[in-house]
Amino acid sequence: MADADQHLIDYEKRIKSAVWPVVLWCVLSVVVVFFPSTGWLRPSADHVEVWFARGGAPVTIFALIAQTRVTRLADVLTPGHFGHAGFNGLRDKYRLWKIGGNAVALVMTVVGTVMWAYGDLLWGWL
Repeated sequence: MADADQHLIDYEKRIKSAVWPVVLWCVLSVVVVFFPSTGWLRPSADHVEVWFARGGAPVTIFALIAQTRVTRLADVLTPGHFGHAGFNGLRDKYRLWKIGGNAVALVMTVVGTVMWAYGDLLWGWL
C-alpha cells in the first residue's frame, strides 16, 4: 500500500471519530425535548408544564456540546496544512455532516432556550 493511501485511510478514521460525537450530541438534544412528557423522574409535586420548562436546560446544554463537536469536525475537515489531493474527496464526502450538525445544534439551542424560558407557558399550546 502506498504511503499516500495510508494517509487517506488514517485521515478518514480521524474524520469518522469526529463525526460520531456530533451525531450523538445532536440526537441527545432532540430526544431530551420529549423526555419531560414521559413523566419519568418527575417528582409528583411538579406539574408537567414545569418539568417541560426544566427540560429546556439539558436540551440547550446538549446542543451547545454538539456545537463544540461540530467545531472539532470542522477543524479535522480543514487542517491548517497542505495535503494529498485525495483529501478533498473525503472533505466533500463528510461536509454534509458538518453542515447538518451545525444546523441541528443551532436549532436545538434555540428550542432548548425557548423551552427553558417559556416552557410552562407553551405547554398548553402543544
